[in-house]
Amino acid sequence: MKTCTTCGETKPLGEFHRDKRKADGRRYQCKACTNARQYEFQLKHKAETGQWYSRQYTYERTCIQCGVTWSASSTKVKYCSNACQAEAEHGPDRIPRKGRAAYLKRQRLLKRIAKAAEGTRGTIPFVAGPCAACGTLLVTHRGDIRWCSYKCKRKMQATRRRARERAAFIEDVSPQRIYKRDGWRCQLCGTKVRRDKTAPHPQAPTLDHIIPLAKGGKHEAVNVQCAHFICNSIKSDRGGGQLLLIG
Repeated sequence: MKTCTTCGETKPLGEFHRDKRKADGRRYQCKACTNARQYEFQLKHKAETGQWYSRQYTYERTCIQCGVTWSASSTKVKYCSNACQAEAEHGPDRIPRKGRAAYLKRQRLLKRIAKAAEGTRGTIPFVAGPCAACGTLLVTHRGDIRWCSYKCKRKMQATRRRARERAAFIEDVSPQRIYKRDGWRCQLCGTKVRRDKTAPHPQAPTLDHIIPLAKGGKHEAVNVQCAHFICNSIKSDRGGGQLLLIG
């Protein structure tokens, strides 16, 4: 407990601002008295000068990107917003913060490809193509990499492992090739799938085994088809050698 020197009330130490110069680490005045004194000073300064005391430390700045004039707290700022700064540094098609790391990694790979083509850095065997799972463009200098991320690799390995456990594995199946073969159309309900969506979105494309693995089907290209995630979930392990029509 401590007694305020202004109002004379005894209050807990939490009601006083910190001050390392004092013996107990707290100011002599409580927070309420300090705030009231500061507000009174602000009102007096505004009555005399016509503006708040803190506004005298603001400066008019002009954005070098869009030309907008605004009041800033520093004379060193150049842009009125983060959007203007990103547009000035990266062009109109600015890089979203969420995909900045992937974008920069891809730009580094493209620069290495250009240097290899010019002969300034030797001959590096670069490979460019879609991811075997999601179809995202993949640029790498290692020919044995087929996945754009560890998540896609684990997803395809899980499908292969489930088929091997049932002794149904025949060959590797590329989802993107199956989707293109079926025209990006669900073979269960007959409507188009959403290319820009991934499971568990109901309209996302998935691989469906025509004859389910639980019924003796094989994991091969002739036994898989494109299907909505919701249609594939409703079908479950039912079905035989012919298509199911799920409305």
